[in-house]
Amino acid sequence: HSFPENCWEILYQLWHLTAPEPENPSSRYSVTHHLWTDPTVIKDYADEIAPNQPMWFDLVAVGLREKHYASEEDFDKDCRRVFENAYKYNKDKGGIHALVFCGSEIARCHYTQLTSTLKL
Repeated sequence: HSFPENCWEILYQLWHLTAPEPENPSSRYSVTHHLWTDPTVIKDYADEIAPNQPMWFDLVAVGLREKHYASEEDFDKDCRRVFENAYKYNKDKGGIHALVFCGSEIARCHYTQLTSTLKL
């Protein structure tokens, strides 16, 4: 595979990544659901994440489609920022934040495996 195809494969895999629900293990949930949408609409997000650092997977996909990434390293940097921001914003919070935190950590581990397998 070439650079853009590998990146699209990673985004596809992340989109479809599921895990057992903590409260109901026989049911599965999308671990990246909250990582695809613009988090800056959340009231206190900008207070915790630097205003020039927000990143989400839909924005990564737009950048890939519009050829804004010159290299796999640029793509990788933005994907890792999604995980870093999710970790920073959702850690030490309860409710939905705990679910997003766990999901983002599962996705980060899967992403690391994918990038290694695809030699990204």
